[in-house]
Amino acid sequence: MTKDINLLKEKVAILRKEARKAFFLQVGLLVILIGYCLTVVVLFSYYFILKRQSSSLEEEIRVNTNKVEEFQTVETQQVYLKNKIESLSDVFADQKHHQKITEAVFTLLPEGISVSGFNIDDKGGVSFQGESDTFSRLRAFLDNLKTTYKIGEMKVERIDIERIFFDYEKGYVFKVYLLFEV
Repeated sequence: MTKDINLLKEKVAILRKEARKAFFLQVGLLVILIGYCLTVVVLFSYYFILKRQSSSLEEEIRVNTNKVEEFQTVETQQVYLKNKIESLSDVFADQKHHQKITEAVFTLLPEGISVSGFNIDDKGGVSFQGESDTFSRLRAFLDNLKTTYKIGEMKVERIDIERIFFDYEKGYVFKVYLLFEV
């Protein structure tokens, strides 16, 4: 039997080892390259999904903004009407209050006394001028003022008799200011 002499055995082993390393290196680089490509594809897909959602949300915002703008005139009208109703409510409350004050004043006046210049201020004060043809009616009115502190729901806080005089044509003329509690 003949023995073969192989002088390249070591070199062949080294070349095979290097070839194996090169193969694994190429496979590794290929795997990394494929991973990189997949990452890029995933990121671009995610970007386009976000962009589509963003445009969808922008469209929804635009539609809702238009709806809000449409209701803005309705809201303005409602606020206007609400303010008007509140104002009317205050006016009606003042009218009711003024009516109670007027009824209270006329409760104090005996029959036969005429009233002119009747005025109610915002503080609940009433000023008026009265005329009586007899002193007894004037005296009855003054007695009512002296003894009356509350008329119905209305409480009298202050009474000012500003003047009393006798006129030959009109009789007894007087001017009074009454302040009712508000």
